[in-house]
Amino acid sequence: MSLNVLFIPGLGGDPSMWKAVASDMLPQMQLHYGSVLKGESVAELARRVLMDAPDKFVAIGFSLGGWVAMELARIAPKRVLGLGLISTTDGTMSAQTIAAMKASQQQILEQDLAIVIQQSLAHYFTPDDLKHDAMIASYQAMMLRVGAEICMQQYQLIIDFKGPMPFLSSLHCPTIVLRGEQDERIPFSMTQDLCQVIASAQYRGIKSASHYVPLSQPQRVAKCLNQWLSKLSSH
Repeated sequence: MSLNVLFIPGLGGDPSMWKAVASDMLPQMQLHYGSVLKGESVAELARRVLMDAPDKFVAIGFSLGGWVAMELARIAPKRVLGLGLISTTDGTMSAQTIAAMKASQQQILEQDLAIVIQQSLAHYFTPDDLKHDAMIASYQAMMLRVGAEICMQQYQLIIDFKGPMPFLSSLHCPTIVLRGEQDERIPFSMTQDLCQVIASAQYRGIKSASHYVPLSQPQRVAKCLNQWLSKLSSH
């Protein structure tokens, strides 16, 4: 049975961030891609994604895209068949991460987006990841394509967002939560909070991975998603 799978990127991301994951997805999965490049709130981003989404689909969201995926499940519960939440939270962010985002905004204004991207690498990838030049280059190129203006807007959207999302306990669709076990942006306690509030959530940790697991560990991410989606499509 085929299943529509809608991938939603995070801050500074576009569909290219899913390329390596997509190449390992099972052939019966019909892949689609949402955008978070236009919109001043999570609700607006979700409405825009929904306009181009299939009639029924599983939403797979990374980081900011995870917030969008959960909002999609709220506004279109009959269309969203399941949620894949990767490197994300219940809408809250640590004070440390918010401070880092504000500092990044200031650096973009005073210096250059490329400098901010370079300095962000250690927060999003493990030391071993940083040895993979092609992967890091693809991340940097993607962020530069998205550009400073949109990154600034996305930073502000996240800074201004008031979490936790109050509706999460009412979500009943099948849900899988993935997190890199070395993710310093998303502490494990926040992942636990997310899994506790969504009753259907199943957790899978990705070993030797930091925040940007779709780029750094695409085969492991695809394997977790394929196993979960296969069970979902058989029901």
